[in-house]
Amino acid sequence: MPKHLVRIDILRGIAILSVIQLHTLLITSAYNYLQVPAIPMLFLHAGSAGVDLFFILSAYLLTTNLLRHRSTPNVISAFYLRRALRILPMFLLLILGGFTLEALWTRAGGSSETWLWRGRYPLSTYLLFLQNWRLGLDGHWSAQFFTPTWSLAVEEHFYLLLPLLVTRLQPRRFAFLAAAGILIATPIRVFLFLNYGHIAPTTWTIARLDAFGWGILIALAPTLWPNLPERINPRLLIGAGASLFAIVIVFAPFLLPGASEDNVFGATWIDFALALVTFGVVHRGAEPSRTGPVGRAFAWCGARCYSLYLLHVPALGLIFLAAGQTERPKVDNLETLGLVALSIGLTLLIADICYRRVEQPSMRLAQRIASYRGRLTEALPIEAAE
Repeated sequence: MPKHLVRIDILRGIAILSVIQLHTLLITSAYNYLQVPAIPMLFLHAGSAGVDLFFILSAYLLTTNLLRHRSTPNVISAFYLRRALRILPMFLLLILGGFTLEALWTRAGGSSETWLWRGRYPLSTYLLFLQNWRLGLDGHWSAQFFTPTWSLAVEEHFYLLLPLLVTRLQPRRFAFLAAAGILIATPIRVFLFLNYGHIAPTTWTIARLDAFGWGILIALAPTLWPNLPERINPRLLIGAGASLFAIVIVFAPFLLPGASEDNVFGATWIDFALALVTFGVVHRGAEPSRTGPVGRAFAWCGARCYSLYLLHVPALGLIFLAAGQTERPKVDNLETLGLVALSIGLTLLIADICYRRVEQPSMRLAQRIASYRGRLTEALPIEAAE
């Protein structure tokens, strides 16, 4: 696996906490109740960029790992089995748990037309990872219990193609393909927005090619441009990426139509900014011997980001449902603010249990039955790699 895993976990932690605050504090109007000023609200509203960062990190990590094992005879089968063991246990737990809870709720006299389950798709849609396409076609979000799985569906589609591309394309051609994906992503989002509305440019796999493309290019950099990390100051890249991100968040709504609300043009620059940050982080040098308490907190959340991502919306909805609120959770007093705080705490607790009892055992099983057999191929100059 690539180095700097602690730093990557910190990035994951930042990404997941950005998404959680968006779904539990912003959409519940908790920030309005707390009278958060307008400028911080711009950045808090940009929490959806955490999903973009997940896409970039996923593409980088998996591409790097596949490049190091591309010459092993079982690389493709091992990759698919490892991904299945990593993704499916928690995913199936969420999906089957959601359907079971809905059945129990309706049997007890509740309506399925609640915020958590309204507009739910058939079970086959989720099991086949088609929910992201259905959301784009419908043009609105539905069945909030399962909504976070749209991005998981996008990643699954990426996983299907990635090992085939890594093992069959030379690095330079693979980089060209990734760059092409980056260039066509914005026109695709514009087309989807004009023809299908504002959900498809967010949820459809073909609309997120630039995020995955940047992750692939970051993974290919040591092979294609071995001296690049030495020529560019990683801290400068991190600062440039963070600055660009801030500029886009503050000014894009005034300069780029559809930049923030519809994720058409703004995503282009946000993904580029996050790619700069990611490149700087993974090439910053040796892992620090010590990590401060804030870094450790982010890393703790980053290690558990998968369970946190899947569970935070169901936990929020179920707690408000138990309190008698069947529509979208809304904070308008201290009691409802306490319910949001309770949902966040419960999410952290349950996610930690799921990480230790479901995710880690599945990952250890993957190491045993789906290990890559063969000699590692380290990052080489392009002449040697080809």
